[in-house]
Amino acid sequence: MSGILLPGQDKKPQSSEGEAQSSGLVLPKGFGSHKKENVAPKPVEPVKTAGEQSTPPAAEPPSPAAPAAQPRQGAGRPQIDFKFPPSGAQIQCPNCQTPYTAAVFNIVDLGANPELRSALLGGQINLGVCPSCNAAVQLGAPMLIHDPENKFLAAFVPQGAQTNDMDAQRVIGQLTQMLMRTIPAEQRKGYLLTPQQFFDWNRLIEKLWGFEGVTPEMLRKRSEQSQLLQRLLPLLGDEKALAIVLERSGHLVDREFFAMLEQAVMGLMGQGQREAASGLMALRQKLMESTEAGRELKKRQDKVRGLLDEITEETTSEQLLDMITKAWSEEDGEDVVGAMAMSAAPMIDYQ
Repeated sequence: MSGILLPGQDKKPQSSEGEAQSSGLVLPKGFGSHKKENVAPKPVEPVKTAGEQSTPPAAEPPSPAAPAAQPRQGAGRPQIDFKFPPSGAQIQCPNCQTPYTAAVFNIVDLGANPELRSALLGGQINLGVCPSCNAAVQLGAPMLIHDPENKFLAAFVPQGAQTNDMDAQRVIGQLTQMLMRTIPAEQRKGYLLTPQQFFDWNRLIEKLWGFEGVTPEMLRKRSEQSQLLQRLLPLLGDEKALAIVLERSGHLVDREFFAMLEQAVMGLMGQGQREAASGLMALRQKLMESTEAGRELKKRQDKVRGLLDEITEETTSEQLLDMITKAWSEEDGEDVVGAMAMSAAPMIDYQ
């Protein structure tokens, strides 16, 4: 059960020997998860646009780029037409040493490919996942991010990259020129001339989340909750240790925590990892019994079940409306009615 990489998680779980382990679950729609391994891929040539030659971002000549491993898509879904397709970079897994090819984006244009926004916010862009052990690593590649909706252009230069300031500025300039060549002259705005530079990935993600109304404080709390979940998972069979951790960090177990836990369960079930999902559900049940937020959630769920049990085939629309109106006026009415509406939707349609 240990090793689940959750949205907002800052660090991969450690084994008893102190070595990073991972079961490889990377949830696509959570808060930024940036593993602790920061792997610099072999130099990858920036993507060429039609009719132009690109210059390698690294000082030394790049090795031939392998075919890019495109982001995984569900069966039957159409392939995404990237304005700036990713290149392929050869990666050696720091966990099991398996070599593999990972997709590396040098430019992400959210105006042309808005579907990449959730992947970017969720930490899935330039994230390598080992096909052998599923360990996830953030790839240390320079990247330009264009968000025309918010008039925002960001240049990310990884910390520790083997380039000096002059090289970094050259790479930023090259990527900016590549982007500008694809934008009609009449649509070029002033912010495109001065990209904001970021040397820390988390700072960049905080900035992007800010456009969504999410504050750094909210992100930090989410990260702390993810880390708490990682600590709790191995303690399911140790009542004493579980109680000690909850005594210290129980304030993080709130409605948002349970929502995150539910999201993780759904993600695991969707990937067919039923055993891992069962472990999370067991933890959820334990926390519902041992925490204040859990007991409140259980009380609300019991209330919803009781109301739903009163609904039969003979229940009329008027009677159902009366039940909903009464429930709305009571404590946690909005949450109870919301749950009732989802569960009783088929009957409402029938009426």
